[in-house]
Amino acid sequence: GFRQHSAAKRKHTNTNLTTTVFEDTKLSLVGNFFDMPLSQDPRGLTKARLEADRTEAGTNAVRFNTGKEVKQNQIGVVAETKLSATNELMFRAYVGERELGNRLAPTTGANGNTVEFERSFNGIGMRHQSTHEVGQGIVNLTLGAEVEYMKDKRKGFENQPNGVKGILTRDEDNTVTSHGVFAQANWLVNEDWSVIFGLRANEVKFKVTDYFPVSNTNADDSGVVKFKSTNPVFGLTRHLSQDSNIFFNYGKGFDTPTLTEAAYRSTDPLVGGLNLDLQPAKSDHYEIGYKTRLSQNQRLDVSYFVINTKNEIIVAENSGGRSVFRNASRTSKTGIEIAHSAQWSQQISSYVAFSTLNARFSDAFGAGANRVAEGNHIPGTMDKQLFAELSLKPESLPGLTTSLELLYQGKIRVNDINSEATSGATTLNLRFGWDRQYGPWAVKSYLRVDNLTDKEYVGSVIANAGASRFYEPAPGRQVGVGLSATYSF
Repeated sequence: GFRQHSAAKRKHTNTNLTTTVFEDTKLSLVGNFFDMPLSQDPRGLTKARLEADRTEAGTNAVRFNTGKEVKQNQIGVVAETKLSATNELMFRAYVGERELGNRLAPTTGANGNTVEFERSFNGIGMRHQSTHEVGQGIVNLTLGAEVEYMKDKRKGFENQPNGVKGILTRDEDNTVTSHGVFAQANWLVNEDWSVIFGLRANEVKFKVTDYFPVSNTNADDSGVVKFKSTNPVFGLTRHLSQDSNIFFNYGKGFDTPTLTEAAYRSTDPLVGGLNLDLQPAKSDHYEIGYKTRLSQNQRLDVSYFVINTKNEIIVAENSGGRSVFRNASRTSKTGIEIAHSAQWSQQISSYVAFSTLNARFSDAFGAGANRVAEGNHIPGTMDKQLFAELSLKPESLPGLTTSLELLYQGKIRVNDINSEATSGATTLNLRFGWDRQYGPWAVKSYLRVDNLTDKEYVGSVIANAGASRFYEPAPGRQVGVGLSATYSF
């Protein structure tokens, strides 16, 4: 990597084998295999250190050899069968495992901590789709169910200088089980109107079994918490013509904490157990939009959305490599999304997408210097984004695609009190693609040059980071090559 202590190595293999086992039945076998034996963590920088030397590693990164090793393997099967001309059934199942070792440096104190876990996960699901004539229109009905399970055998240790593993500080099993059922009806009422109705019911259970010895300084952190909710969706579309429509969508959201979000109750490495006080975020989503085909070769999509959330799960503090999350009282998000695509000729095409996000706290909280005012921006959210691409496919070189990309990223606030923020940045990328067919083999290759002008900017932030180490600088100019091959039987 371009920063000190930012080297990484990884191998990633994806496989997909699809075959027709009977006349109306298709079977797909999917495998994902990921191995990252090295991923050094240079940590975040303060604004002063970023301006002084954006390539340096953050405090204690080198001394405590911060970084992680990850290995994950997953296999799955998907079976799809056509029961009749108007009925289809899909069944899927997957199983996987993940191993992680993560060395973290202290923000304060003599030693950091090391996180290790062995994760097993699996799930099954089914979906039935059918078509029915209703009045002048047609209803496409979808019914389904899902069951998923995940278990982490989690341990924590002191991380001593040079990444030496110290004494055991955490020993527990974390399990999450979830199941849900859903139904959705897409009703094409007539040529002018279509309606979507949907309903989903979910139940999620978190369980902690703590094996670390109980003492005067360490309580038993075992516990169980269960969440369940039923949420509707509704959509209405007015078809103005064959090329244009306006639409309105509404839905209720129910987002339970992830194991990553619930992993820590405190940034203190001696405090174990999941954060079982975290509550699910419940939200109301509204969207209105317009889609049209401006001409045979041009399309325009425009939409405006509003999301009002109670108990949104946000970062409370990042310190010593630990991210502690909490629930905000109320938040609001509004924004627009605009996309335009065009095929100007057989050789030239373009795509432009622009979006805004105004994400704010609806209620004040905290006190003194840490008081967060009503209307403050939620840290880590970007207020504007723009992506534009111009592509050329030379007629004289079949299979070659050349693309120039422009990316603009707006301002990102770094903490709840909005005392600091990143600046907007515009970068250019250049991409060459070469697709060829050799009998049953489809070969795709590419060459990319990212950040063509070698611009210096902040790529991401660590929201509410301890000691104001918020900033993670983006790399300068990078060159990448890739090759993929697909064999069709």
